Amino acid sequence: YEVTEATLRALFGALYEHNVLPEGTILKASMVVSGKDCPDQVGIEEVAEMTLRCLKSAVPASLPGIVFLSGGQSDENATAHLDAMNRMGAKPWPLSFSYGRAMQSAALKTWSKDLTGNIASAQQTVYARAKARMWAKTERLRALPDLRISDFGTRRRHSFLWQRWCVEALKEGLGPVKFTGTSN
Repeated sequence: YEVTEATLRALFGALYEHNVLPEGTILKASMVVSGKDCPDQVGIEEVAEMTLRCLKSAVPASLPGIVFLSGGQSDENATAHLDAMNRMGAKPWPLSFSYGRAMQSAALKTWSKDLTGNIASAQQTVYARAKARMWAKTERLRALPDLRISDFGTRRRHSFLWQRWCVEALKEGLGPVKFTGTSN
């Protein structure tokens, strides 16, 4: 915690000294986790609480967003930590991920066992992880009382099925009042 907080304070101090506006900056950060060799690994909620406390003490509220690196965490932990932080009430910035490895490594491991035979299985692994993230976001969106969403997606050849699935998930998860429809 202390090292991350000191690093963030030094970073934003240096940005200020060089006239970099926080409003035009997105922070790519790591989470406050136990050391890899520490025998006492803290739980998901404590990582989320400590990371948010650290960020709130050192990161300007005017920052438009924070994205996280996985920092050597397992796929499941990196995703669970981010989800826990996003469920912890109001924050001055949106939080998201910048860790492709956590979304892709299980699929790559499956695919690498048989480069021609495991393509569909690897794709399903990626879709399963992406769907879990989509459902978590839908749950948070449902809690916003005045939210109204319309989809104006495009029908790209490679992303049409995913876009169609997201539209159906939003319809189901948010209902017709919050999800008002799609252009497709």
